[in-house]
Amino acid sequence: TVLIKHAMGLEGNVYAQIPPASQGRGQVTVIIETRQRTYNAVTSDESAIPTGARIKVVAIKDANTLDVTALSNND
Repeated sequence: TVLIKHAMGLEGNVYAQIPPASQGRGQVTVIIETRQRTYNAVTSDESAIPTGARIKVVAIKDANTLDVTALSNND
């Protein structure tokens, strides 16, 4: 069983665009314990995070939602 709490601090990719400033949900994929999982995602970032962008998980919101931030190309 893969637990969402193990996603904390991991990097992943945006599957469906995430609206800015917690104005809605998108989706991300992360690899947890060698298994790829898709979760709902929100961000506090001021800009939307587009599909395909790299993200980092900064918090677990609930059983199927991650709080993420965009990674710059230099991260």
